[in-house]
Amino acid sequence: MSEITLLRPNTRGNNYQGLADNVAAIEPPLFMALRASQLLDINPDIIDAEVQDFDIDKFKDERIEIFPTGNHPSAFIQQRDGVETLRIELEKRGNKIRVWDKLPFFDNSNVADWDRFPMDSYRAHNWHCWGGYARSPYGVVASSYSCPYNCEFCCIKDYYGKYVERPISSVMFDIKRLVSKFGVINIKFIDELFFYKPERTKELCDRIISEGFKLNIWAYSRVDTVTPALLPLLKKAGFRWLCLGIESGNEEIRRTNLKGSFTNNKVKEVVKEIKDNGIYVNANYIFGFPDDNLKTLNETFNLAVELNAEYSNFYSMMAYPGSLLFKQAIEYGWEIPSTWSGYSQYSYDCQPLRTKYLTSKEVLSYRDGAFKDYYTNPDYLSMMLGQFGEETIQNIYGIMAIKLKRKILE
Repeated sequence: MSEITLLRPNTRGNNYQGLADNVAAIEPPLFMALRASQLLDINPDIIDAEVQDFDIDKFKDERIEIFPTGNHPSAFIQQRDGVETLRIELEKRGNKIRVWDKLPFFDNSNVADWDRFPMDSYRAHNWHCWGGYARSPYGVVASSYSCPYNCEFCCIKDYYGKYVERPISSVMFDIKRLVSKFGVINIKFIDELFFYKPERTKELCDRIISEGFKLNIWAYSRVDTVTPALLPLLKKAGFRWLCLGIESGNEEIRRTNLKGSFTNNKVKEVVKEIKDNGIYVNANYIFGFPDDNLKTLNETFNLAVELNAEYSNFYSMMAYPGSLLFKQAIEYGWEIPSTWSGYSQYSYDCQPLRTKYLTSKEVLSYRDGAFKDYYTNPDYLSMMLGQFGEETIQNIYGIMAIKLKRKILE
């Protein structure tokens, strides 16, 4: 064995319940792979317990670095219970443990070492592959770290630090390696804000197109950073999905939470532009901003129904440690989760933040009901049948058949 082991634990069942088996993605651990490239001279052992067998009794007197799963700090936070349990057990066996709960230092040109990872074992999100794509293999790429904005509910800068961009040449190296060596066509850009600087977006798309790759890519954007003139280029480069952080249907709530001053009419305009260019929309919404009441929750849901995105994520608001909202929740004396898994959107003990007008229970109940209502809406299903066919409709029915147990709703 090597003198050091890089380890990702498996907490999927606890955090995703029944969604863990076939629905949720299994994302390659990018920062673990970047750390492996830093340690090439040491040649560390790699164990990704999400996709590999892991026998804790085999480890004694080892140096072990633990990487919570996911590439966003909210994912790290949700899984800290499992990480801490594993850390304690490994330390009992005499191991020296380091938990990476902050981003390890990487030079922006560092590239991931995927050679010892089981790339065929990772799978893309189900919606990412609607339309006949196999979900494996799956790759992740970063063209930047952190975010240039300061949304009050986000904790990303607490983990990543300041916003930095990677050289386009390094990004292309990562893409070419994933494609040529591992046969990856499904790619996620983990950038919190990929579609930020038009000139970088154009250069990267031009480089991808020049390679002749046929890719299935998705990436994040803000409504107010989408450049319509570049959408045909994104489509040609293989960007099939753009994920928009719409968050609320109430313009004042978006503004006061530093999410942006764009209007609902602007949201509708941008979503139409994206769809008109043959790119699918993944829309993110959050129920439970501090000023949310039943009326504003309805505004958010009604906007989601009107936009009719091909996929919509409905989240409950969480006051993640490291965010401005967490500090506000403490000042208000509002209850926060007593377990790390309480921050997980899909866990049994999920506990959203209350609002000035609604309890945690009311927020979560609304969220779960909105999810059901959206994905059983006849107008949505009719659109999806035309876009993707019967197989995708059956996939949606399969998701809806999975019932999440919620402690605070019992």
